[in-house]
Amino acid sequence: MGQLVAFRLACYNYEGIDGVKYALRQGLLLSTEEISIKINLIASPLYVITCTCLDSDMGLNTLNRACEQIKCAIEQYTQGIYKIKMEPTIVTDVDEQIAPTEQEESDESDEENFEENDIILYDSDEEEI
Repeated sequence: MGQLVAFRLACYNYEGIDGVKYALRQGLLLSTEEISIKINLIASPLYVITCTCLDSDMGLNTLNRACEQIKCAIEQYTQGIYKIKMEPTIVTDVDEQIAPTEQEESDESDEENFEENDIILYDSDEEEI
């Protein structure tokens, strides 16, 4: 059975990248033979932790503990940021759960950028598209 949690993680001080790596490693320390934890970067600063195990309650508990470890580790840095994007949940397909949320945000962001910049595109014959 699979479980996942999506979160934003960033560190905006001098140790930024090292701070993020350290925090993610702290979450991975909870991975065992029975409970496999993987952390994937979706699009910075959005990460997803997936957990695979037979007992869903144990998996959700492990995800919550991993999130707490990551939060504590990143908050050691002065500008470390941790924010849950999607609470730990049981899933059958990670892509189906996370993709709609990211697609909605991307669409909204694209619309805002287009309105702000008012870009006009031309083809090779100098006709407005």
